[in-house]
Amino acid sequence: MLRPEMEIEIGDLLFKGCVSFEVTRDVDRLSVTGLVTLPLKAVLKGEGEVTVSREVRPGDAVTVRAGYRGHGIREVFRGFAVNVDPSDRVRIRLEDQTYLLRKKAVVFDKRDYGKSLAQICAKLVEGTGLKVSDRTAKVKIDKMNYSGNSAGALARIKETLNLSCYFDNGELYVGGAQLNPKGSAKCIYGVNIIKNSLKYEYAETNPVMVEVVGKMADGEEIKVTKGMEGGSKMTFIKYNVTDKKLLERMATEILERYSFDGFRGSLTLKFLPWCEPGGSVDYSNASYGDGTAGRYFVRSVKYAFSGSSGLTQTVRLGPKLTGI
Repeated sequence: MLRPEMEIEIGDLLFKGCVSFEVTRDVDRLSVTGLVTLPLKAVLKGEGEVTVSREVRPGDAVTVRAGYRGHGIREVFRGFAVNVDPSDRVRIRLEDQTYLLRKKAVVFDKRDYGKSLAQICAKLVEGTGLKVSDRTAKVKIDKMNYSGNSAGALARIKETLNLSCYFDNGELYVGGAQLNPKGSAKCIYGVNIIKNSLKYEYAETNPVMVEVVGKMADGEEIKVTKGMEGGSKMTFIKYNVTDKKLLERMATEILERYSFDGFRGSLTLKFLPWCEPGGSVDYSNASYGDGTAGRYFVRSVKYAFSGSSGLTQTVRLGPKLTGI
């Protein structure tokens, strides 16, 4: 029998359990967010009974680790308490290191034109103690004008370049969704899957044509198209991006997201095997017959605990990577 274990550190306090928690990690979202629910009072080793709402404050560092006795525990979340809501229970909203970027002012102007993405990212995290991942995409930012906080600037980069932007083990990663690989987990329908909302679809049933247009302020345009002729056309405008290789990569990633033969949707399993966004799952379902099993990219995972369901992972699949 799997016995859940967890450690929740908030500031100087260590909780060995909670009423519930949810943490969502997603390669398509800027930040990892979550919610931890604790009782109004708790008895802590070395502390005695404490009133939780008096001890926890916005800005406190938070780490959530969970797993099963005898199987080890994994770090589910590292970041900060954003909001503390004491009512019948204490609900603590969480955000990862993006919380620090929201508090940092930054200005980009003509002095930053032509800098590399890594240099731009270094300016975003300057003074926060955070680092930029070595895997960050090797591209140049032709032009960027911005005045606000670093989180807003990062959101602008994400939208403009169609890149994944998130913190990975405390380092800021900005790059292709599939270029920061994690581990793979085997998921078999009827064996280790609790709930399944997956459906098998064929690309030829809903053909797609993707057009990505890079536009400059002077009116210059570069267009890249990928997909099936006659398919439903999807156009994406990217301002101040004229690197054709970058536009082609964007078009390929968008096409892979919307057009492939394979399963779409999400599945729910326990905390074993462990899944991570950016990783993959080997999924098979005997009901669909030969040729449908495959390795799928993981776009997001919602990690959760409750007294009724225990520890669960809800995994949202992305494009099919290979057959198995």
